[in-house]
Amino acid sequence: MSLLLNAVNDHEWVLQGPLNVETIRRIWRKGHHLLDKTSAKQVTLNLQDLTHSDSASVALLIDWLRYANAKGKTLRLNHVPQKMQDLIRLSNLQNILVYE
Repeated sequence: MSLLLNAVNDHEWVLQGPLNVETIRRIWRKGHHLLDKTSAKQVTLNLQDLTHSDSASVALLIDWLRYANAKGKTLRLNHVPQKMQDLIRLSNLQNILVYE
């Protein structure tokens, strides 16, 4: 299965598939492009359909968060998988990558 980033609407996106060091390059710029294109001030990224995540996936989310902030936008994470939550906590990033 390949990694997909789909915009459900202007303020909600869904990531599906394996998000890891091998798949990130294919999706990284699309996140920037969608942030440039959206008129929404807050975008929710739904992660419930991720099948795999690793430390590279956390780095991607930090990059998108910083990019969004630089554009005056907020990126919210929703349905973060337990493994990713553990990586965020172990990396002491829970104050940066806030999720519901």
